Amino acid sequence: MRNDVLHPGGTSPRTSGKRRNRRGPSLLLLALLIALMPAIEAQAQDWVTNRGVEMDPERARQLYVSNDSALLFLGRDIEADIERRMGIQARYAEVTAGVVDFQMVEYPSSADGLTIPAYLFQPLEPRGENGHPALIWVHGGVRGLWTANYWPFVREAVERGYVVIAPEYRGSIGWGEEHHALF
Repeated sequence: MRNDVLHPGGTSPRTSGKRRNRRGPSLLLLALLIALMPAIEAQAQDWVTNRGVEMDPERARQLYVSNDSALLFLGRDIEADIERRMGIQARYAEVTAGVVDFQMVEYPSSADGLTIPAYLFQPLEPRGENGHPALIWVHGGVRGLWTANYWPFVREAVERGYVVIAPEYRGSIGWGEEHHALF
């Protein structure tokens, strides 16, 4: 049985006899995007400018004429990645104090024994003999690393009683060239 048959005048409780203007929000959103476009473009340009790879012309010529088929990751500064990771670890130690139990741990890979570093976050209070449920948090992707951006999510999970382990699997940056190249 159709719903509009039950109501006088063919109206339904959903519309109360009025037709909605579905164009209003779309036009408003479009106007807002047009108004914000210069700011969005400026931010994008700033991102490109600040993230670009600086290279001297001689090095650029060498890369251009190279017949080597090796995969090259231009702009990767392994030492800077390690310094960045150390900063992230120091920041986690700072923000987790008194909130969660944070430790850096290592474990051997079952595939080849490679030492895998990982961030371990646990509730401050142990939960009896059955322990806590655990989450293995896999960050964005290879050639990436665990960052402080994940902290709000980790904190919520730990506050809900989970143990969170976040491995820096092979290929992650910030652990030296050998670890980075193993993917």
